[in-house]
Amino acid sequence: MELGTSQRRVRCVCPKGHVFIALLHDSIEVCEDSALLEGLADGGMQLVRCPHCGTVWPLAEPVLMHDSARERIALFLPDVLA
Repeated sequence: MELGTSQRRVRCVCPKGHVFIALLHDSIEVCEDSALLEGLADGGMQLVRCPHCGTVWPLAEPVLMHDSARERIALFLPDVLA
């Protein structure tokens, strides 16, 4: 099974009510994008910034992590989804 890093468009509404579309990673391939794994670990990967007012906040979206070298797959869930 070939899995790679992928993103999807998500409709966001910032805390101040502005609506916009953001790109979020829904899966990462560790062998291709090891820096994304670090962002996943420190919580910075799923942060979005409102282009209208600059507000930054985390979106509660799961991320599939695939490590083809070790033949492992893991699903990372934000605390609010776990």
